[in-house]
Amino acid sequence: MVGNIVRLALSDSSRGVLRDVWVINGAEDLQTDSAKATSLAALSSWDSAEAGRFFVERNEALFEAMGSPVTGFIVHCTANFQDEGEWRVLGLVDMKDQTEIRLLSGPAHVPSGLVVDLETACRALLGFYHHRGPDPELTWTSGEDVLDLRFG
Repeated sequence: MVGNIVRLALSDSSRGVLRDVWVINGAEDLQTDSAKATSLAALSSWDSAEAGRFFVERNEALFEAMGSPVTGFIVHCTANFQDEGEWRVLGLVDMKDQTEIRLLSGPAHVPSGLVVDLETACRALLGFYHHRGPDPELTWTSGEDVLDLRFG
C-alpha cells in the first residue's frame, strides 16, 4: 500500500504544473490588461510568413492565428487544447472559394470563409481573454476539419 502511495505521488510530481499566467508568443505576462495590450499590438503587425504562429495561452486555453493583416488570418481557439473535440475555427468552412495566406513554409490555400480581417481577429482575441476560449458571440466552426486547418 505504501508503495502505491509513493508511486502515485511520484507520477503526480512528474506531471507538468499549469501556471496561471498569460503566455503571448512564448513570453509570460501576469497582468490581463498588459497581456491584452501586448497581444493586440503584436497581432496588428504579425506576419506568419516571417514569424510563424501567433498564439496566446492561459492554462489549457489557447488562441492561435496564422496570416497577416494584409492577407487576413485563420483563427483557432479552444478552452482545452488537449481535447481535440474542443477546437474551433473562426468563420464558416466554404470549400468553393480559396484564399491564400502566407506561412513560414510558403503560401497556403484555405477556405475563404475562414479568413478574417484584423478587426475580426482582434475581436476574437479580446473574447478569448474574457471567455478563456472561443467567444460565443462570434461564428465558430467545429468538427473534424478544424484540426486539419491548423498550420502552426
